[in-house]
Amino acid sequence: MKAAQFWGTWYGELDGTPFGLPPEAAISVLMTIHHDGSLLLLDSGDFGAPPISQVQSPMLGSWARSGRRSIKATALFFAGDPDTRDTLLVKRVRLQLRFEGTDVDELVGVAEIVEQLACPAGPLPGFLGCPNPITAEDSSWVPEPGGASNVPFRAWRLRAR
Repeated sequence: MKAAQFWGTWYGELDGTPFGLPPEAAISVLMTIHHDGSLLLLDSGDFGAPPISQVQSPMLGSWARSGRRSIKATALFFAGDPDTRDTLLVKRVRLQLRFEGTDVDELVGVAEIVEQLACPAGPLPGFLGCPNPITAEDSSWVPEPGGASNVPFRAWRLRAR
């Protein structure tokens, strides 16, 4: 059996219940998984509407196979103040995704954790003081306040028609 192909564009839904949203609420996600091991995610909460208090950049990351039908991914993004437009945080999300059954057009998995590093403002705006997320010690990352771990995620492949 050959390994499943993850690359493509996907529409996903992140369960909103762990964030205090009603049971039927889902955070919509657009995701492109590239053949070269990179990925791009944007979610419907990026614009900062309540209950989300920050605006966020697209999430850029990388992925690797963790099995014939599963991948792990890590993505980085920025969060900012919706009023001042200054960058407050660098965030990191870790994902585990897999094909369930024989369907290669539907992914299931979890957003394992969202962690963050502060971009301290001083004499200069915060966007000029963000720490390097690649070289930062793992111990310097803190869980996102109000965040949740292992949040269920489901995505469907966008097919050209």
